[in-house]
Amino acid sequence: VRLARGNYSECADIAAENGWKSVDGVLLDIGVSSPQFDIAERGFSWRNPGPLDMRMDRNSPLTASRVLNTYEEEALERIFREYGELDGGSARRLSLAILERRELEPFLRLSAEPCALSGTGGSWHKDTAAGLGKSQEHQP
Repeated sequence: VRLARGNYSECADIAAENGWKSVDGVLLDIGVSSPQFDIAERGFSWRNPGPLDMRMDRNSPLTASRVLNTYEEEALERIFREYGELDGGSARRLSLAILERRELEPFLRLSAEPCALSGTGGSWHKDTAAGLGKSQEHQP
């Protein structure tokens, strides 16, 4: 048994790096578990608000807070279009609202974000937040 850690999109590279021409089986962790939603510190829970983290891989340095506080307008817009499934106009309005809001104070907690961005036409909602979480694996 040999274990390798990586992103699913890196499977071919991981196999090549380990000299694997074939495998007998693969075990993948490709879902979420209830503790990710139940533990406020993970930053996924609307029920138990906590820090705006949303990392599936806790070893990754890229948090949702970091994305919202540092990414440029175009990168945020792309994230909300591709992963949050917003139309172009809504993604742009939401991105602009984020840039404007973060000038006043940084995005740090999940609980404050829906209220802070309401009325943008692309208001913060669960699908957009999920898109933000997914985007961390696909940095611009």
